[in-house]
Amino acid sequence: MSVPTDLKRRLIICCDDLGMHPSINNATIDLLESEKVQSASLLAVTPSFEHAVERLIGSGIQGVGVHLALNAEYSKIPWGPLSPTTDVPSLVKPDGFFYPSTETGRVSWDVMEAEKELRRQIERVGETGLRITHLDGHLFFYEPSESSIEFTQMVSELAKSYSVPLRLRNEPTTKDSAWRTYYIWEDHDDAEGRFEYYRALLSDPPGDGEIIIHPADNLEAIGHFSNAGMRRLADYLFFSSDEFIELSENAGIEMMGWGDWQ
Repeated sequence: MSVPTDLKRRLIICCDDLGMHPSINNATIDLLESEKVQSASLLAVTPSFEHAVERLIGSGIQGVGVHLALNAEYSKIPWGPLSPTTDVPSLVKPDGFFYPSTETGRVSWDVMEAEKELRRQIERVGETGLRITHLDGHLFFYEPSESSIEFTQMVSELAKSYSVPLRLRNEPTTKDSAWRTYYIWEDHDDAEGRFEYYRALLSDPPGDGEIIIHPADNLEAIGHFSNAGMRRLADYLFFSSDEFIELSENAGIEMMGWGDWQ
C-alpha cells in the first residue's frame, strides 16, 4: 500500500569518514551508486582522500559533504593539517599530527588557526570539482557544549560563507521533534545488534532527520588500524540490503541527500 505524499517522512542517510581508508571508500561508493544511500562526508586530510575522489568522480557522483577534521584518533593511520604546521601550531602535537581526541585538542586549539585550517579543507574538496553539499564535523568537535561555543559559532559562520547546510545534531527526545539525528557507535558493537537497531528505527518512522552511518566492506582491512571493523561492516551490510529498502518503502520514508535538502 502506498503512503500519501503529505504523510511521508524525509530521511537523510549519510556515510561519514569517506577518505579514511579504501575499504570505507569502496563501501560508501557502492551505497551511493546503488542510490540506496544519497549522502556522504569526505575527509580532506586523510590518507585515502585521492582514492575517494577518484572513486566519486569515476562513479559519476557530483556532490559530497566535507567532514571537517581537527582530530586523528587512529595511531596507525595518523593525519594532520593541510596548512603548514607553523601556521597552525595549536592544532598539532609535536609530531605534526592532530590530537587524538576532541577533549585533548580543545585544551590547545586556537579558534582562528582552526578556521584557517578548516577553510583549507573545504577548498581542497572544492578544488576537485565536486559540489559541496554540506559541512559536518569529525568526532563532532564543534557540537555545542560549554567548551566548544567558539567553535560552534565559527563553523556556523563557515557554512554561511560557503552557502551550504551545517549538521548540528539534535538528539531524539520526543517522537514529534521536527528534526532528529540518529547515530550509534559503541552502543551496538555486533552486527545483529546494529541490524535490530536499524530495523526498529525504520519500522517506527522517525520524523524528518538523518541517520549517520560508518560503512566499510572489509573487516580484515579495518582491523589493521581499528577494533571497530564489525560496526562498519554491519552498517554496510544492512544499508546495502533489500531489507533496508523494503522497510523504508513500507514506512513511507522518502530518502534524500544533503544536496536535496530544502
